[in-house]
This record gives sequence, structure tokens and C-alpha cells, in this order.
Amino acid sequence: SLLIARKIAKSLDLKKSDPGPAQLLHSASDIKNGAAKLISSEPRTREEKVRADFYERYEERLMENNAFDFDDLIAKLVFLLNAHPALLAKYQKRFSHIFIDEYQDLNNTQYELVKLLAANAVSLTAVGDDAQMIYGWRGANIQTFLSFKNDWPETRMVFLEENYRSTKNILRAASAVIGNNTYQPEEWKTKKLWTRNDDGVPVLIAEMENAESEAAWIVDGASAAQREEKGGASETAILYRTNAQSRALEQALIERDIPYR
Repeated sequence: SLLIARKIAKSLDLKKSDPGPAQLLHSASDIKNGAAKLISSEPRTREEKVRADFYERYEERLMENNAFDFDDLIAKLVFLLNAHPALLAKYQKRFSHIFIDEYQDLNNTQYELVKLLAANAVSLTAVGDDAQMIYGWRGANIQTFLSFKNDWPETRMVFLEENYRSTKNILRAASAVIGNNTYQPEEWKTKKLWTRNDDGVPVLIAEMENAESEAAWIVDGASAAQREEKGGASETAILYRTNAQSRALEQALIERDIPYR
């Protein structure tokens, strides 16, 4: 998709002040996942015109190649179901139960798909966490989750409050942060997370200037813990969330002559 976007952007003769290929591709994604509307009337600004022209050419290029992008997997399905009532009726009858995980991360197009399929007395079960939405960058709309009972008034809500993998200290810290959420419905504020696990070590917050200083702090801390506990390096693990963080950690280990795998 990005390769196509770059070719289209080149043909649009963009200025330095215009959105780049990645930004234009992201705006097309926003339109398909329901986070933004397609500009159908005459665009008022140059940026609107550039985005509208890009989207039109991008869709044309996909059609020429008989191709879908990632967002089309849902967007085109929703279009087909809306355009063909008989097809929609077929699939409404086909499914008697619909289960949805991570409901808080639904975008508007996915939400429309759920509404279409679950319209006729289908049993709908959704699992989600109002304090854990991370897909805002892909158009996730937390209001969809918070208004679930408005869409399905006969909803029975069950709180899953026991935590199996965190210590008490971590839960206390997390709950203190979550307690400041603005959009949490009153009914949901009665949810109290708890665990049978031990208190565990206190939560430590460290602020670093950059990835290199963070990596140095982690590796030095791990080395100190090894000396204190008389454990070997083979008993130590460093957990990181994204692969982009690994390089700084490797460099810190190399500089301290610590073998790693």
C-alpha cells in the first residue's frame, strides 16, 4: 500500500507543505475504518483537495489491480451487506451467536458490521476493558464500548475482577491510575480488581532522557541484582515490548561485556 501511495503522491506533484505519502495513506485508512468522512463536495482547502484526490486515485489503483488493502477486509464487506439486503439476511440467519474479544478496540466500521449481523435477535457476547483501549491510531472509538448497554438494553454485565498474573502492588498502582478516567460510567466504577498473588516488589518509576540511558539503567540494574543474589546471567531476562527497543539494550550489554542471547 505504501508503495502505491508513493507513486500516487509523486503524480500529484505535492508541495513540501502537503501531507506526505504515509500521511495520505493514513487518511485513506481513517475513511475506511470510519474515523473520518470522505470529502464528497468541493474541497475548501488545498489539503482537503490533496487528500480527496489521493483517495480517489488510491481506490482506482486498487481496483485496477483487483486488490484490497487491510481496511477493505471490513469496509468492503460492510458496503456489500448494506447494498444487498438479501445477502445481509442470509448471514443474519446463519449466525445465532456472535462472540467479540477486545470490544473496546472496535472502530466505527467494525461496529457497523456487528450491528448489521446482530440485528435480528442474535445472541451477542462481548469481552472488553474500558481501561485498555490502545487502537485509537486505527480509529478505535471507546464510546462504542461505553454505550454497549444503550445498543442492547437487555445486556447482562459480568465483571471479571480476579487478576491471575499481577502482584497486589501492580494492581494497586494500576487501579490508582485507572481511577482518574473521565469517561467511565458510574456502574463500572464498582469494578474492583483483586488477586490472590503476593504483594510483590514495589512499583518503580524511572524517567529517562532517551533509549540509550534507559538501556544502561536496565542493564546496570540487572547486573546489580545478579551480584546481590549471586545468580548468573543465564538466570536474568529483560522483557521489552517492541523490537525497536532491542538495539539499545544489545549495545548496553556489549559495552559492559555481558554475554546475552
